[in-house]
Amino acid sequence: MVFSSKQIHFLCSKKIATLLEVVKQPAHDELGIDVVMHAKAKGDDGNGPMDAVLRAIRDGKESQVVGHIAREAPEGKLLEKRSLMRREMSPTLC
Repeated sequence: MVFSSKQIHFLCSKKIATLLEVVKQPAHDELGIDVVMHAKAKGDDGNGPMDAVLRAIRDGKESQVVGHIAREAPEGKLLEKRSLMRREMSPTLC
């Protein structure tokens, strides 16, 4: 997840994106926040959706901090890619 003052980006499976659809309208109506889903296809390494999330961060007007929960070790191809890309990004990435 990536949080900004006007958007929340989720990088998830298509199934989870479908489940999260119910929060889009209430988040927009109540908080003025857009919820953006970046669905990863089954068996996909997540490069395309991860690039979309990182572009959203880079194109944002305010700075964002992106990271993972400290007690969870980053594992899997998707988080390995994030680790490589965080070094190339200008926002503060943890």
